[in-house]
This record gives sequence, C-alpha cells and structure tokens, in this order.
Amino acid sequence: MKIIQMKKHTSRFFCTLVFVIPSIFCFAQSETVPKEVKINYKDADMDGPNKIKGTIATLDVQSGNISTNISSGLFREFDAKFGDKIHVTIFHNITDDKIIKVYEADMPYRATFADVTKGKPLLYLNSLMQVSFALRQQSFLAVNHVGSGSEWTVELVKK
Repeated sequence: MKIIQMKKHTSRFFCTLVFVIPSIFCFAQSETVPKEVKINYKDADMDGPNKIKGTIATLDVQSGNISTNISSGLFREFDAKFGDKIHVTIFHNITDDKIIKVYEADMPYRATFADVTKGKPLLYLNSLMQVSFALRQQSFLAVNHVGSGSEWTVELVKK
C-alpha cells in the first residue's frame, strides 16, 4: 500500500489549477493547510494469471457507472476478449477485520452498452481507459449501493 503525502505549503495562499475550457483559476485559501495529509492508495495488480485486484476509483453519479483503478494496460495482461464473461466481486472493507461482499456476478466484457439488454450489467473500458461497470439504462450505483475509495475493492476473475 502506498501512502501519498502532501507537505504544508510555505504560503497561506496557494493556487488550485483547474483546466476548464483552457482557463486557469486561482483560489485563495485563508485557512492553514495541514502539515501532512495521508491518503491510502493501492495500485491494481494481477493475482495470478486469471485474477486482477483493484479499487473503485470514482463514481459517475449522473449515469450511475463505476470506474476502477484497473488500467487498460493491466486489463490487456488479463487477456480478456469482447464477449468474455468476467466474474466481478466488490467488497467494502469497513475495517481490517470486517469485510462485506457487496456485489458478485458474472459480467460480459463489452465494447458498447448496446451489446447487453436493458438492466443487465456489463464491464467496459471507459473514456479514460479504466475498467468500469454499468447497468444498461439503469444506475449500477443506485441498485448496488457501492462507494468509492481505498476501502472499496474489486476482484475480476476470468471465466
């Protein structure tokens, strides 16, 4: 597990760069910045030839889709082809001693949402080339009550 650390900035004012229609915005911060912030982060990795472990990186609350930290490069090592069934398990690691299985099912790896019927799950590579999960014309997020962050882990097993 990696710990990403951010040190206190020397000034009480600092800029946050936001790239929105090539503009840069600077927000003045009058509060003191903590000396150190620790963020738990774990890279996705292969766990044998037929299993990948990762985390849920982001939630698309508008569409209800879920993105993982599993890159297309790592997924390519998994050697999945369009149409393959991938066994997906999602866990919520509440504490080191308490892990809850939140979701478990086989999903087809598809290039497009049109390849599955309404309400059915699919695994796909999103526009950022990360492995993602969705339900066609429904919210995977709302139906399965999944969150994001290092305490939300996923396992993919090739069938």
